[in-house]
Amino acid sequence: MNKVMTSVFTGVAILFFWKSAELWHLETTFRNNGMSITFLGWELQSDVPAEKIPSYARAFFVCGSIAVMSAFIALFRRSSHEVESSVDK
Repeated sequence: MNKVMTSVFTGVAILFFWKSAELWHLETTFRNNGMSITFLGWELQSDVPAEKIPSYARAFFVCGSIAVMSAFIALFRRSSHEVESSVDK
């Protein structure tokens, strides 16, 4: 079960980091009045001004970091339970 959780958290982290990098790139090339921020097909915010894009990029980066930490916690939690069960035997 924890292998699945680790894989899911890692996949979600990759998606968040990908979106963060995409927004950082847009911030350097995008200079119009506004744009729509979407994630996995869902529109999160419409008409975001160009000066606000870095804050969205940082938010996606933070979410990705949290997902990576959750993956590590799930991975180490599994390892500690395996050690405890092998000690009990």
